[in-house]
Amino acid sequence: MNKKTFTFLLIFLFFPIFLFYSCSSPQSTEPLQRAEIDVDVDVQHITFKQVGDSLCADFTVIISETNGVGGRVSTLRIQIFSEDTLCVSYQFSGGNFQANGTLEIDCSDICVDQTCDYDKIEIRVEGTDDNAFKFNSFIFIDLS
Repeated sequence: MNKKTFTFLLIFLFFPIFLFYSCSSPQSTEPLQRAEIDVDVDVQHITFKQVGDSLCADFTVIISETNGVGGRVSTLRIQIFSEDTLCVSYQFSGGNFQANGTLEIDCSDICVDQTCDYDKIEIRVEGTDDNAFKFNSFIFIDLS
């Protein structure tokens, strides 16, 4: 068998296979969406109590997704500051949220010693959406 015949047979045999596989599975050209996370506090249901020398609060943090992508909050962190000095930090477990859904996390016994002249609260959520993008969203509450 000469070289031209052999080359023709290879092309003739493998071209249909190549054509089938390259045309049978179209690839999406749209980029994956990222979850858009909003963090809020249910201010209607904050309760305060005095425990020794500390003022304590119980409240709910509401995490909302607004871009049609579900995911998981791995960590909710609450930090209370006096000017730029950290007074106290709390960490809570997260949970799953649905696309365009909400996740409510109850935060109990968030206590600050009254010697701390607190003026700012940071609430931060970290996690991963269903498209494997990491997120880190937060709000600052100015108390001054």
